[in-house]
Amino acid sequence: KEEACKRLGVVGSNVLDLKKPTVIGTIKQEFSKPFYLYQNAMVWTWMPLWYYYMGIVNTVVRVTGGLVVALFQYGSELDLYRLMVMEGTVEVVREGRIITMDQTD
Repeated sequence: KEEACKRLGVVGSNVLDLKKPTVIGTIKQEFSKPFYLYQNAMVWTWMPLWYYYMGIVNTVVRVTGGLVVALFQYGSELDLYRLMVMEGTVEVVREGRIITMDQTD
């Protein structure tokens, strides 16, 4: 038990802190990138002129592309979260006896 406490003090607990991703949060993160801010400014300069049709096409392409990128990013973040979440118990030897402990301890 002393060895386990010593190792816990040196190495730390077996836990990584990672928030579970959300679809809305990933979409917000994607559309707040500088590329989309630039594209938004371009659309606003085209709309008042007679290039409104180009502004509409650019908006549709930009929103569709951004949503696809955000959904792929969400899938990747969710896979990483699932890999890092630890649940369950493990059997360990303490003082010559096998005991069951939580995996995070």
